[in-house]
Amino acid sequence: MSELNKKHIGTITDALIIDYDMESYAYIGRNYAFAPDDIDGYIYIYSAKELKIGEVVKIKILDSDVNTLEAQLV
Repeated sequence: MSELNKKHIGTITDALIIDYDMESYAYIGRNYAFAPDDIDGYIYIYSAKELKIGEVVKIKILDSDVNTLEAQLV
């Protein structure tokens, strides 16, 4: 899974905002590559702009690990 996630680094894609994580100061998102349950992990999206739950935004993937991707708003 880690190798598969690394292939996403540098790509630009859409993500659906599903939550906000107060500990990491990041929004939590999902996209077409993630199953609708918690099996695939999450995308942590860093943004200075306030985003809304349910909003679809364009992001750039910056980093990855086994279960998560880190991204920034484009």
